[in-house]
Amino acid sequence: MLSDFLKGECSEFCADGISVHEFLSDNVSVGRYCFEKKTAVLHKAELVFCYEGSFSLHCEKNKDFSVSAGDVILLSEDFKLEEVYIREKARLCCIGVDIEVCRPLLRIYNAINKNGISSREVKAFLDVYNGCFQIKGSSWSQSFLNILMSLSKNEQLPYCILKTAEFFHLLFTKHPMFNGNVKSAAVPAYAVECLNSVREYVETHLDEKMTITSLSQKFNMSPTALKKWFRELYGYPIHTWMLLCRVQMAAKLLRSTNMTILQISQSIGYESTSQFNVIFRRTYGVTPSFYRKNV
Repeated sequence: MLSDFLKGECSEFCADGISVHEFLSDNVSVGRYCFEKKTAVLHKAELVFCYEGSFSLHCEKNKDFSVSAGDVILLSEDFKLEEVYIREKARLCCIGVDIEVCRPLLRIYNAINKNGISSREVKAFLDVYNGCFQIKGSSWSQSFLNILMSLSKNEQLPYCILKTAEFFHLLFTKHPMFNGNVKSAAVPAYAVECLNSVREYVETHLDEKMTITSLSQKFNMSPTALKKWFRELYGYPIHTWMLLCRVQMAAKLLRSTNMTILQISQSIGYESTSQFNVIFRRTYGVTPSFYRKNV
């Protein structure tokens, strides 16, 4: 994780299930820094805020992520970070969290969101983004950073726990702030409005059988344009996103209702439990029955 690189070059404070690293690049030279293959994973997820400056991350899959002041990135434990390139003076805040262990975070999250949260759910979300979800500069991240810098060291850890819970709440309630995390300038304005309608329709009709063809006909957009622009705007293929929506809804129903597995599978568009079980297990790593009993 990124905090492994920051160790020794930053201030650090920790509690059960969470650690916060603040890093200022004055202590190191501008340039590239490579990770050893044996780098340990300390947390299930890592939330990184960029105060100022810029840097880029290079991962094992030959993907590069450029991060600038005001940006936020969420990294999964499976994100194989190989190299950090500091292009200019940079100041970062990294919050590493193991959700099930950090009880204060769970209490806060459960107080504002009845559906609960788990590391499996976060990992399933991040898998769609190859382990790295990025939000380009937003007022929310700037507000977080401004307040954090004004607090004493004793006040910063509880504040980071509070804002991490808020971040996950906004993420899983699909707050509009998270829709602009990828380049969207190439998508025409009229297409953005249409794609938002597609997204809203899918989220409210998960029990229906939907295909790229049926959606393109309904919203008067060619299948090619729908696939291309949806991925450009939201950062992942529409088919993958539809599957994720269905599985996340299933997980929510498993946690919060007494519906049978068959009823849940039918409510999200699957006629039988066999196909649903395969998709659910592929996403969460366990069967729906196991998930209901243990999460």
